[in-house]
Amino acid sequence: MQIGLSFLPMTLVVAILSSGITARLVRRFGAKRTLVPGLVAMAAGLAVLAEAGPGTPYFPTLFGAFALMGVGGGTSFMPLLHIAMGDVPARDAGLASGLVNVSMWIAAAVGLAALGAVATDRTQALAAHGSSPVAALTGGYDLAFGVGAALVVLAVVVAVLVLPSGERAPAREAEAAVSG
Repeated sequence: MQIGLSFLPMTLVVAILSSGITARLVRRFGAKRTLVPGLVAMAAGLAVLAEAGPGTPYFPTLFGAFALMGVGGGTSFMPLLHIAMGDVPARDAGLASGLVNVSMWIAAAVGLAALGAVATDRTQALAAHGSSPVAALTGGYDLAFGVGAALVVLAVVVAVLVLPSGERAPAREAEAAVSG
């Protein structure tokens, strides 16, 4: 029960942001300008977890990390879907949405498995070199969280370099068309 409750900040923040707040942010600022800060928040949360140790207090450190990850997830998932669906014709929207969602879930499963393998390998290596079980396990997860944070930072770089910088929110485009 305690472990489940410890993840509650992330779950609640994602739920709150999914209630329409992120959609309004994307309409106002555009997908890229909503996505990038979300990814930065996710990377920051993972970086905090990478530095956590057995004695790290839940509040404020772990609570803050989970809240940051919630902000990251809650402000990243919808813009990613928006970007992926941006040029899809209306007649293909259902199929494309299904493919995007399946791809996201498969990528999440593969990523989790890969980071789990990184954590396990590092834990075993540390244990083989005489680290205590707690220190070895912590070292394994610290490395996995660090790799996760680095990959999200790479995603930020790709988003900044690849996504169009002059992106305007759809609502503003519609207003410009009506008034122009």
